[in-house]
Amino acid sequence: MEFWRRTMAKKIFSCVLAALLASAVYAKQVVMLRDDGALRKDNKKGGAEWAMNIAVGTEFEWDGSTVFLTDVNNSNKPNTEFYKVKYQGEEYFVRKTEAIDLDDKRIGVITTTATLFDKARPSSFRNAFLDPATFVVIGQSEAPYGIGFSEVYFWDSSAWTVKKRYVQETKLSYSEANIKAVRFITHALSLKDKEMKKNYIEKALDVVEDGSIREFIQAEMDKVAGTVEEIGAVSVKIKTGNGDNLNVRAEPVDGEVIETVVDGASGYATKKSSIVSKIDGIEENWYYVEFAGDVKAGWLFGGYLDFSQE
Repeated sequence: MEFWRRTMAKKIFSCVLAALLASAVYAKQVVMLRDDGALRKDNKKGGAEWAMNIAVGTEFEWDGSTVFLTDVNNSNKPNTEFYKVKYQGEEYFVRKTEAIDLDDKRIGVITTTATLFDKARPSSFRNAFLDPATFVVIGQSEAPYGIGFSEVYFWDSSAWTVKKRYVQETKLSYSEANIKAVRFITHALSLKDKEMKKNYIEKALDVVEDGSIREFIQAEMDKVAGTVEEIGAVSVKIKTGNGDNLNVRAEPVDGEVIETVVDGASGYATKKSSIVSKIDGIEENWYYVEFAGDVKAGWLFGGYLDFSQE
Protein backbone atom coordinates (compact mmCIF):
# COMPACT_ATOMS: atom_id res chain seq x y z
CA MET A 1 0.00 0.00 0.00
CA GLU A 2 2.83 2.38 0.89
CA PHE A 3 4.51 1.69 -2.46
CA TRP A 4 1.24 2.46 -4.27
CA ARG A 5 0.90 5.75 -2.39
CA ARG A 6 4.45 6.79 -3.23
CA THR A 7 3.89 5.89 -6.89
CA MET A 8 0.66 7.92 -7.05
CA ALA A 9 2.35 10.86 -5.32
CA LYS A 10 5.13 10.81 -7.89
CA LYS A 11 2.61 10.71 -10.76
CA ILE A 12 0.66 13.63 -9.31
CA PHE A 13 3.86 15.58 -8.78
CA SER A 14 4.95 14.88 -12.36
CA CYS A 15 1.60 16.08 -13.72
CA VAL A 16 1.68 19.27 -11.64
CA LEU A 17 5.28 19.93 -12.66
CA ALA A 18 4.44 19.40 -16.33
CA ALA A 19 1.52 21.79 -16.05
CA LEU A 20 3.68 24.42 -14.36
CA LEU A 21 6.38 24.07 -17.00
CA ALA A 22 3.82 24.36 -19.78
CA SER A 23 2.37 27.53 -18.26
CA ALA A 24 5.87 28.92 -17.77
CA VAL A 25 6.58 28.44 -21.48
CA TYR A 26 3.67 30.79 -22.28
CA ALA A 27 4.29 33.22 -19.43
CA LYS A 28 4.41 36.37 -21.56
CA GLN A 29 1.70 38.21 -23.48
CA VAL A 30 1.00 39.59 -26.93
CA VAL A 31 -1.94 41.86 -27.79
CA MET A 32 -3.71 42.27 -31.13
CA LEU A 33 -3.60 45.86 -32.45
CA ARG A 34 -5.50 45.30 -35.68
CA ASP A 35 -9.24 44.86 -35.42
CA ASP A 36 -10.23 41.62 -37.11
CA GLY A 37 -6.58 40.60 -37.16
CA ALA A 38 -5.91 36.98 -38.06
CA LEU A 39 -4.93 33.97 -36.01
CA ARG A 40 -3.18 31.34 -38.09
CA LYS A 41 -2.49 27.63 -37.69
CA ASP A 42 0.59 25.63 -38.68
CA ASN A 43 -0.23 23.78 -41.93
CA LYS A 44 2.62 21.29 -41.30
CA LYS A 45 4.22 22.35 -44.58
CA GLY A 46 6.25 25.29 -43.32
CA GLY A 47 3.35 27.68 -43.66
CA ALA A 48 0.72 29.43 -41.53
CA GLU A 49 -2.92 29.38 -42.70
CA TRP A 50 -5.84 31.54 -41.56
CA ALA A 51 -7.87 30.06 -38.69
CA MET A 52 -10.03 32.92 -37.34
CA ASN A 53 -10.28 36.69 -36.97
CA ILE A 54 -9.77 38.39 -33.61
CA ALA A 55 -10.92 41.75 -32.22
CA VAL A 56 -8.52 44.55 -31.34
CA GLY A 57 -7.20 44.32 -27.78
CA THR A 58 -7.40 40.53 -27.56
CA GLU A 59 -4.53 39.24 -25.44
CA PHE A 60 -2.67 35.98 -26.03
CA GLU A 61 -0.24 33.90 -24.02
CA TRP A 62 3.20 34.03 -25.64
CA ASP A 63 6.24 31.77 -25.32
CA GLY A 64 8.65 34.67 -25.93
CA SER A 65 9.74 33.54 -29.39
CA THR A 66 9.04 34.44 -33.01
CA VAL A 67 9.18 32.10 -35.99
CA PHE A 68 9.48 32.60 -39.73
CA LEU A 69 6.87 30.85 -41.86
CA THR A 70 5.26 31.21 -45.27
CA ASP A 71 2.13 33.35 -45.01
CA VAL A 72 -0.25 31.18 -47.04
CA ASN A 73 -3.01 33.81 -47.03
CA ASN A 74 -0.72 36.59 -48.21
CA SER A 75 0.30 35.33 -51.66
CA ASN A 76 2.45 32.64 -50.02
CA LYS A 77 4.86 35.30 -48.80
CA PRO A 78 7.93 33.47 -47.45
CA ASN A 79 9.91 34.29 -44.30
CA THR A 80 7.06 36.15 -42.61
CA GLU A 81 7.70 36.71 -38.91
CA PHE A 82 5.05 35.46 -36.47
CA TYR A 83 4.54 35.41 -32.73
CA LYS A 84 3.89 31.88 -31.47
CA VAL A 85 0.95 32.24 -29.09
CA LYS A 86 -1.68 30.29 -27.22
CA TYR A 87 -5.36 31.29 -27.29
CA GLN A 88 -8.12 29.39 -25.49
CA GLY A 89 -5.72 26.53 -24.91
CA GLU A 90 -4.63 26.09 -28.54
CA GLU A 91 -1.44 27.14 -30.30
CA TYR A 92 -1.62 29.75 -33.08
CA PHE A 93 0.58 32.19 -34.95
CA VAL A 94 0.02 35.96 -35.07
CA ARG A 95 1.76 38.07 -37.70
CA LYS A 96 4.19 40.46 -36.03
CA THR A 97 2.94 43.35 -38.17
CA GLU A 98 -0.53 43.05 -36.54
CA ALA A 99 0.31 42.68 -32.84
CA ILE A 100 2.85 43.70 -30.21
CA ASP A 101 4.31 41.98 -27.16
CA LEU A 102 3.65 43.45 -23.72
CA ASP A 103 7.22 43.17 -22.43
CA ASP A 104 7.78 46.37 -20.41
CA LYS A 105 4.62 47.82 -21.97
CA ARG A 106 0.99 48.33 -21.01
CA ILE A 107 -2.33 48.85 -22.73
CA GLY A 108 -3.95 52.28 -23.04
CA VAL A 109 -6.14 54.49 -25.23
CA ILE A 110 -5.96 57.95 -26.80
CA THR A 111 -8.38 60.41 -25.14
CA THR A 112 -8.15 63.49 -27.38
CA THR A 113 -6.61 64.03 -30.82
CA ALA A 114 -2.90 63.32 -30.33
CA THR A 115 -0.09 64.69 -32.51
CA LEU A 116 2.48 62.04 -33.42
CA PHE A 117 6.19 62.62 -32.81
CA ASP A 118 9.16 60.65 -34.16
CA LYS A 119 11.07 61.15 -30.92
CA ALA A 120 10.32 62.24 -27.36
CA ARG A 121 10.84 65.92 -28.13
CA PRO A 122 8.52 68.70 -29.40
CA SER A 123 10.64 69.47 -32.48
CA SER A 124 10.09 65.98 -33.94
CA PHE A 125 6.37 66.40 -34.60
CA ARG A 126 4.84 64.90 -37.74
CA ASN A 127 1.86 66.06 -39.76
CA ALA A 128 -0.06 63.06 -38.45
CA PHE A 129 -2.43 62.37 -35.57
CA LEU A 130 -4.20 59.63 -33.66
CA ASP A 131 -7.95 60.05 -33.18
CA PRO A 132 -9.70 59.87 -29.82
CA ALA A 133 -10.60 56.29 -28.83
CA THR A 134 -7.58 54.76 -30.57
CA PHE A 135 -6.33 51.57 -28.90
CA VAL A 136 -2.57 51.70 -28.24
CA VAL A 137 0.18 49.86 -26.38
CA ILE A 138 2.40 52.18 -24.35
CA GLY A 139 6.13 51.74 -23.84
CA GLN A 140 8.76 53.93 -22.22
CA SER A 141 8.11 57.50 -21.07
CA GLU A 142 10.45 60.49 -21.17
CA ALA A 143 10.11 64.11 -20.10
CA PRO A 144 12.54 66.37 -22.00
CA TYR A 145 12.04 70.08 -21.31
CA GLY A 146 9.52 69.08 -18.65
CA ILE A 147 7.04 67.76 -21.26
CA GLY A 148 6.00 64.13 -20.77
CA PHE A 149 6.10 61.89 -23.85
CA SER A 150 5.23 58.20 -24.12
CA GLU A 151 6.19 55.66 -26.74
CA VAL A 152 3.04 54.21 -28.36
CA TYR A 153 2.41 51.30 -30.71
CA PHE A 154 -0.72 51.38 -32.87
CA TRP A 155 -2.24 49.86 -36.00
CA ASP A 156 -1.67 52.06 -39.07
CA SER A 157 -4.39 51.04 -41.54
CA SER A 158 -2.85 53.05 -44.39
CA ALA A 159 0.54 51.30 -44.07
CA TRP A 160 -1.10 48.00 -43.02
CA THR A 161 1.28 47.48 -40.11
CA VAL A 162 1.94 48.28 -36.46
CA LYS A 163 3.89 51.52 -36.02
CA LYS A 164 5.76 53.11 -33.15
CA ARG A 165 5.64 56.85 -32.45
CA TYR A 166 5.49 59.19 -29.44
CA VAL A 167 2.56 61.19 -28.05
CA GLN A 168 2.21 63.53 -25.10
CA GLU A 169 1.30 61.69 -21.91
CA THR A 170 -1.67 63.99 -21.30
CA LYS A 171 -3.37 62.36 -24.32
CA LEU A 172 -3.39 58.88 -22.76
CA SER A 173 -5.68 56.94 -20.44
CA TYR A 174 -4.91 53.65 -18.70
CA SER A 175 -8.42 53.26 -17.27
CA GLU A 176 -9.83 49.73 -17.64
CA ALA A 177 -13.27 51.21 -18.32
CA ASN A 178 -11.97 53.44 -21.14
CA ILE A 179 -9.95 50.58 -22.62
CA LYS A 180 -13.04 48.36 -22.60
CA ALA A 181 -15.10 51.12 -24.24
CA VAL A 182 -12.51 51.58 -26.99
CA ARG A 183 -12.47 47.83 -27.67
CA PHE A 184 -16.25 47.99 -28.16
CA ILE A 185 -16.28 51.09 -30.39
CA THR A 186 -13.36 49.88 -32.52
CA HIS A 187 -15.15 46.61 -33.17
CA ALA A 188 -18.40 48.45 -33.84
CA LEU A 189 -16.81 50.55 -36.57
CA SER A 190 -15.72 47.38 -38.39
CA LEU A 191 -19.28 46.00 -38.54
CA LYS A 192 -21.66 46.43 -41.47
CA ASP A 193 -24.85 45.27 -39.76
CA LYS A 194 -26.54 48.39 -38.39
CA GLU A 195 -28.16 46.75 -35.36
CA MET A 196 -24.98 44.96 -34.30
CA LYS A 197 -23.05 48.20 -34.71
CA LYS A 198 -25.55 50.06 -32.50
CA ASN A 199 -25.37 47.29 -29.91
CA TYR A 200 -21.58 47.58 -29.57
CA ILE A 201 -21.70 51.38 -29.49
CA GLU A 202 -24.27 51.20 -26.68
CA LYS A 203 -21.94 48.86 -24.77
CA ALA A 204 -19.14 51.41 -25.20
CA LEU A 205 -21.34 54.25 -23.92
CA ASP A 206 -22.33 52.15 -20.90
CA VAL A 207 -18.76 51.76 -19.63
CA VAL A 208 -16.74 54.78 -20.86
CA GLU A 209 -15.45 57.24 -18.23
CA ASP A 210 -13.48 59.86 -20.19
CA GLY A 211 -15.57 62.76 -21.48
CA SER A 212 -13.68 63.23 -24.75
CA ILE A 213 -13.91 59.55 -25.62
CA ARG A 214 -17.61 59.63 -24.76
CA GLU A 215 -18.12 62.52 -27.21
CA PHE A 216 -16.37 60.53 -29.94
CA ILE A 217 -18.49 57.44 -29.26
CA GLN A 218 -21.71 59.47 -29.08
CA ALA A 219 -20.88 61.06 -32.45
CA GLU A 220 -20.59 57.56 -33.93
CA MET A 221 -23.95 56.64 -32.40
CA ASP A 222 -25.50 59.75 -33.95
CA LYS A 223 -24.19 58.66 -37.34
CA VAL A 224 -25.81 55.25 -36.97
CA ALA A 225 -29.06 56.21 -35.25
CA GLY A 226 -29.48 59.71 -36.64
CA THR A 227 -32.34 62.19 -36.28
CA VAL A 228 -34.48 63.60 -39.07
CA GLU A 229 -35.40 67.29 -39.46
CA GLU A 230 -38.27 68.53 -41.62
CA ILE A 231 -36.92 71.32 -43.87
CA GLY A 232 -39.94 72.21 -45.99
CA ALA A 233 -39.43 71.87 -49.74
CA VAL A 234 -35.99 73.04 -50.86
CA SER A 235 -35.32 72.99 -54.60
CA VAL A 236 -32.28 70.86 -55.52
CA LYS A 237 -30.61 69.46 -58.61
CA ILE A 238 -28.52 66.28 -58.91
CA LYS A 239 -24.89 67.22 -59.54
CA THR A 240 -22.50 64.26 -59.51
CA GLY A 241 -19.69 66.05 -61.32
CA ASN A 242 -19.06 63.21 -63.76
CA GLY A 243 -22.46 62.64 -65.34
CA ASP A 244 -23.15 59.38 -63.49
CA ASN A 245 -26.58 58.41 -62.26
CA LEU A 246 -27.15 58.69 -58.50
CA ASN A 247 -28.61 56.00 -56.23
CA VAL A 248 -31.72 56.82 -54.22
CA ARG A 249 -31.82 54.85 -50.93
CA ALA A 250 -34.59 53.76 -48.57
CA GLU A 251 -32.45 54.91 -45.61
CA PRO A 252 -29.35 57.10 -45.30
CA VAL A 253 -25.85 55.68 -45.89
CA ASP A 254 -26.38 52.00 -46.64
CA GLY A 255 -30.13 51.65 -47.13
CA GLU A 256 -31.53 49.60 -49.99
CA VAL A 257 -31.18 51.24 -53.41
CA ILE A 258 -34.78 51.80 -54.54
CA GLU A 259 -34.22 54.11 -57.51
CA THR A 260 -31.57 55.79 -59.67
CA VAL A 261 -31.81 59.35 -60.95
CA VAL A 262 -29.90 60.95 -63.80
CA ASP A 263 -27.35 63.71 -63.34
CA GLY A 264 -29.10 67.08 -63.64
CA ALA A 265 -32.51 65.83 -62.44
CA SER A 266 -34.45 68.29 -60.25
CA GLY A 267 -36.48 67.65 -57.13
CA TYR A 268 -37.30 68.94 -53.65
CA ALA A 269 -35.39 68.11 -50.45
CA THR A 270 -37.96 67.79 -47.67
CA LYS A 271 -35.98 66.15 -44.84
CA LYS A 272 -32.41 66.32 -43.53
CA SER A 273 -30.75 63.50 -41.58
CA SER A 274 -28.24 64.26 -38.82
CA ILE A 275 -26.07 61.46 -40.24
CA VAL A 276 -22.93 62.83 -41.90
CA SER A 277 -20.89 60.78 -44.37
CA LYS A 278 -17.61 61.44 -46.14
CA ILE A 279 -17.70 60.39 -49.80
CA ASP A 280 -15.12 61.36 -52.43
CA GLY A 281 -13.54 63.67 -49.87
CA ILE A 282 -16.84 65.52 -49.26
CA GLU A 283 -18.50 65.59 -45.81
CA GLU A 284 -22.25 66.16 -45.96
CA ASN A 285 -25.59 65.16 -44.51
CA TRP A 286 -28.16 62.97 -46.20
CA TYR A 287 -31.39 64.45 -47.61
CA TYR A 288 -34.78 62.99 -48.44
CA VAL A 289 -35.61 64.16 -51.96
CA GLU A 290 -38.93 63.96 -53.80
CA PHE A 291 -39.10 63.96 -57.60
CA ALA A 292 -41.84 64.60 -60.14
CA GLY A 293 -43.53 61.78 -62.06
CA ASP A 294 -42.92 58.12 -61.30
CA VAL A 295 -39.44 58.57 -59.81
CA LYS A 296 -39.39 57.22 -56.24
CA ALA A 297 -38.50 59.55 -53.40
CA GLY A 298 -35.65 58.59 -51.07
CA TRP A 299 -32.37 59.50 -49.40
CA LEU A 300 -29.43 61.00 -51.29
CA PHE A 301 -25.98 62.13 -50.19
CA GLY A 302 -25.91 65.92 -49.89
CA GLY A 303 -22.50 66.20 -51.52
CA TYR A 304 -24.12 65.45 -54.86
CA LEU A 305 -26.96 67.92 -54.49
CA ASP A 306 -26.92 71.49 -55.80
CA PHE A 307 -29.00 73.73 -53.52
CA SER A 308 -28.37 76.92 -55.49
CA GLN A 309 -31.63 76.60 -57.41
CA GLU A 310 -33.94 79.57 -57.68
